[in-house]
Amino acid sequence: MILLPEQMRRINDMGAYMEQKMPGLPEYHVLLINKEHPLISGLNKITGNKIILDKKDPVENPLASKIANHVYDMAKLSVGGLDQEQIINLQNNNADLISDLLKTST
Repeated sequence: MILLPEQMRRINDMGAYMEQKMPGLPEYHVLLINKEHPLISGLNKITGNKIILDKKDPVENPLASKIANHVYDMAKLSVGGLDQEQIINLQNNNADLISDLLKTST
């Protein structure tokens, strides 16, 4: 789940009320993760409890990195934080992720 600052949330609510398209997701937002969810607990197992994505210290498991990015993109999608191009990228990445998962299961 993405948490927005209160002021940004109110602006988005006003824009929705006035049926106006508001700008995308603000740069400052919080990603709230349920550590008990099976997807996240499984991700923790394959990464050794290290799923923070940082370009300076990348996750060593490329599949885990793809799953973590997918979770983040899905959270952004749920609050309308993706533009058309990012939605197309999400669809392509989703297909790649499923392909990678199927390769590992066989």
